[in-house]
Amino acid sequence: REGVEAIAVCFLNAYVNGAHEEQALEVIRAVAPTMSVSLSSRLAPIMGEYERGSTTVIDAFIRRRVVGYLEALGLRLRELGFKGEVTLVQSNGGAISLSATVSPFGTLTAQPGDVTFNFFQGAALRLSVPVSRTDPSSGTYSLASVIGPSGLDLAAGSYTVTANYAQGGGAYPSMASTPRTLTIALASSATALTVAPTAGPGLPSGIRFGQLVDITSTVTGTSGLPFATGSVSLFDGATNLTPTPLAVTGSTPASQTLTTSALSVGSHNLQAKYSGDSANYLASQSTVVPVTVSKADTSAAISVASPASAITAAGSPLTLRVVVSPAAYVQAAAARPTGTVTFTVAGVPQAPVAVQPDGSASLTFTPQGSGSFIASASYSGDSNYNTSLTASANYTVSSLALSLGASNPA
Repeated sequence: REGVEAIAVCFLNAYVNGAHEEQALEVIRAVAPTMSVSLSSRLAPIMGEYERGSTTVIDAFIRRRVVGYLEALGLRLRELGFKGEVTLVQSNGGAISLSATVSPFGTLTAQPGDVTFNFFQGAALRLSVPVSRTDPSSGTYSLASVIGPSGLDLAAGSYTVTANYAQGGGAYPSMASTPRTLTIALASSATALTVAPTAGPGLPSGIRFGQLVDITSTVTGTSGLPFATGSVSLFDGATNLTPTPLAVTGSTPASQTLTTSALSVGSHNLQAKYSGDSANYLASQSTVVPVTVSKADTSAAISVASPASAITAAGSPLTLRVVVSPAAYVQAAAARPTGTVTFTVAGVPQAPVAVQPDGSASLTFTPQGSGSFIASASYSGDSNYNTSLTASANYTVSSLALSLGASNPA
């Protein structure tokens, strides 16, 4: 329609794959070759639709004005005799705008030639980008792009940039511009940390001693460039939980998980710290995530260990045995329950008995009297485990009555 100066294109999932936005650009170019078009997948390939959409709309609104202003500024400075380099400081270091002007342009409004922007590091050519004439009313060729896989795929560093004009059958001869220096700084990164019990059936709420816990860090690169050689270290306060750091490589965002059952009972302040790399990203760290680890649950079972029949004669010893077991979610590598077990025999509490390394505690005593009796036990708990009670066990003490008879001989 008349009066349209720019178009912003923002598709829902373009931050993952910008192919459809590129196709939309081709359709727009076929209808309006000189239209200024901004693609969200090039400008801000990030998940948030609001942030990506608003950035694209703002770019569409100001691009033609900014490009025109910079071109006019450069031409006017040259008319005034300025021979230095004009550079533009950007807020995020993540996008650049380059332009090349073939001059004098005069009345030659149909130059068929293209300009190729070449990026060198020393003598090595890192990237070449051909650009057709941006504005048919001038001799300007513009390149506006993000730094990253969806745009100019260049690592951080210093580059020498030249614009090479190819004649393409027009009136102007092929030529090259004066080299300019482009410095790409390391982009910022963001690190987040989540802590959650490892998934599984029958797990309690919260985090318990000896339970497997997933500590996951997610590092996001703001420029969309892949990660190179950086790593993440996970800390509990000042204690490094990862003596061997977790590697951060590949595409952004990158997640790394430490699965551990080593968190002690009490409060923890967990944090992830990303080292950055020398190629693309600065270091970053997550906010501190407070975590509370509670005591694990136990169960206790009582039985008559000896005699096996649970029937003994009056005056004979009887041995009761209790086994204290950690909850099923407690890992085998975790410390076993300690503390004491108190037996209650026929309603009378006995002296506490220490829990052995195998989780057992035994009481041997000599019952008095005869009949059926009930025994139970309670586990005291310790710094890692909650208390527990046993069910009751029955035992029987039998007695033998002896009758003596005498007769007088006749």
